[in-house]
Amino acid sequence: MSETNYHCTDQEIKQIVYFLRLFRPNELGFLLNIGSKWSRYDPNRLERITFLFNSTFKTNQPVNIVQHTLTFFDRNRSLSFNHNFPLNEIAVQQLDPFRSDCPVCGNNLHLIAASVQLVKMYCLKGRMIETRVFSVTCSHNQTSHTKEPPISIYPNFIRQGSLDTWTSDSLNSGDFVYLGGRHAFERALIEGYTCQLLGSPSSWNKAVDGWNLEAFNSGSAEKRNSWQLRLSLAFMKYKTIQFDLCVGNTVVNVPSSIGAFDQWAWDTIPDRLVSFVYLWSNHASLMGACGIDCCRCIVMDGHQKCRRRVCRAKQVMVSTEEFDSLKIGCCRTPIRGSQYCELHQDQHLVDDLSSSSIGQNKQHSSLSTYRQKWRRRSHIGLDATSCRTRKSKPDAYVNRCSRSFGLIAGVTNCKIIVTFSELFRCETLREILSLLFSTIRASDGCFPPTVVYDDGCHLAEYLQNHFDVDLAVTPASMVLKRTPFSIDRVHFKNHVGRWCRKNMNPDNNRCSDIYILTSSEQIPSVLVLDGVNTEAAEQLFSWLKGYANILSCLGWRRSASFMLILFHNKNLERKNVRPTRTFEIISKIPQVKNICLAHVADSTTLSDMKIKNKTDHLDLVPQIPAQHLNPAMTLAPTTSKSSDEVLSNDTALCRKPDALSPKRGPPLLPPETTPSLFNNPWTVIANTIREDAQKIQRIKLSKYRRNAKRWRK
Repeated sequence: MSETNYHCTDQEIKQIVYFLRLFRPNELGFLLNIGSKWSRYDPNRLERITFLFNSTFKTNQPVNIVQHTLTFFDRNRSLSFNHNFPLNEIAVQQLDPFRSDCPVCGNNLHLIAASVQLVKMYCLKGRMIETRVFSVTCSHNQTSHTKEPPISIYPNFIRQGSLDTWTSDSLNSGDFVYLGGRHAFERALIEGYTCQLLGSPSSWNKAVDGWNLEAFNSGSAEKRNSWQLRLSLAFMKYKTIQFDLCVGNTVVNVPSSIGAFDQWAWDTIPDRLVSFVYLWSNHASLMGACGIDCCRCIVMDGHQKCRRRVCRAKQVMVSTEEFDSLKIGCCRTPIRGSQYCELHQDQHLVDDLSSSSIGQNKQHSSLSTYRQKWRRRSHIGLDATSCRTRKSKPDAYVNRCSRSFGLIAGVTNCKIIVTFSELFRCETLREILSLLFSTIRASDGCFPPTVVYDDGCHLAEYLQNHFDVDLAVTPASMVLKRTPFSIDRVHFKNHVGRWCRKNMNPDNNRCSDIYILTSSEQIPSVLVLDGVNTEAAEQLFSWLKGYANILSCLGWRRSASFMLILFHNKNLERKNVRPTRTFEIISKIPQVKNICLAHVADSTTLSDMKIKNKTDHLDLVPQIPAQHLNPAMTLAPTTSKSSDEVLSNDTALCRKPDALSPKRGPPLLPPETTPSLFNNPWTVIANTIREDAQKIQRIKLSKYRRNAKRWRK
């Protein structure tokens, strides 16, 4: 038997045993830690340490015992329970599963079933450390759940198949967050970036550059690392899951593939918007009123500083409960080297045809606009106002614009963002009304008693004149029809119409159904906006304009989700509520359709394309009578391309009529299998495409000749 080497002498062991009789190990460690951190220049150092120790552990140790203990361990540093070694640099950081039992079968998972992978951890001050992530897997063997797929438990989620299940306990487990893949993040890093983002607009690039510089200056890193994309994905994923759990969802199922997260976030954005509107429309009852004037009005306004690149297809239509057809435009980002998205590449042909008539109608449209500008109304009423405050823009400008028109938001007078929507054409009255209708449905009866809008006269005029005509009668439209409209105080001075000056004055907005809650009794109020902030939207946009560069660079899948996260955390900051708080409202949130018009338009376009592809596939080959066909055509094998490939080639030919060549056209059948050139269906298709291409070429040539004549003159 080998001889044991002892590091402590008998005298030192006796001293340690003596102190362990006076203190428990945790008490002794606490006393030594607090003694090493307390300043020696404090004249009452021992008395204060003794008082703090006795109050913490509910003991009655005298001062002399505490002094003797601290003095002994100060003289014998080798016996101290403290150390000065940096554990983060010596040992690899390790992340354990947040639970050790299977949530399906209830089995306790053994340690031998654990697997480990090495990931890179991003921490505060720009530090990056190697981390080992452990996970355990359960196959449900010898249980009644053997048909269930195996599950794997990770530090922050449960993976089953291609889905990751997140709960409130798993998301908030530990000081580090593992979101999948080969990267993990310190929780304080994501939360710190969120606070930094709300305080002063900081893009992912600027934040990462600052952390890299901090790591270089402190000596923890020698080179700068580019991890902006990882930070953006971690921020979006973490905050999206946190929002879903905040509104009361017990579990959140997210695709395990990192590349599929953006599509999942886009597919679920309508439900998330309904939850957002319901939560902040009812914030007075859920979190407490902001004051005596809480939610007195909703201020609508548009913001055009945040303009991202969008497809130039502006003729996309949607249908809502109130409007049979509403033109909003395409929300997708154009593909590289084009002004259109992948769904509207055929719009190049439409633009070529429509551009030929722009020059002919330009003079007529200018004259018509000049006449309408100076036209006098024959009577004054709800059907006519003389205020020149319309915000609609001509179609010629809208159709040529390759960027969005910002967003429109609804803000309460207590500066709580209630609703928002992106604009892809311009700030039209129909889109504003559609957003208000959706907000009324999602708020579930908690809509503010009055609406403030800088062009409220035309909005009220349109609502009254089109109600029950081309604006369907629904519960939401009836509520809005009874709601009084006003103009905010800053823009009211620009309205000169007699009806507008009489009925849109914010200082004379009367509503007999509104009551103000005072300390003694409820007093009916006739002036709804008396002393109420009507510039809440303008104040919000003064803060939002700092994010113009960030929002203008986002893609079409992340834009709405980023704005929802930004507005949600801004509201939490204003209400002094932590983002980890949970509101049990998921069962109370109503089911609202068409709350996100961009999502509705995109889904409608995709479904129409699928139907069109099926129809084109059926109608691509003409139905030629059987007596004109050669049996060899139907029985003999052929190497021709499929109809989808032919259709794609046809589209390419239509876009480039000057490049007509047999190699790029649809394949023709061999002569021996074709009875005649007229009976060949592929020849008919090729001739039709060639005629259309020649027609387009003639239109372009005639347009060029007309322009040449004008230049000579």
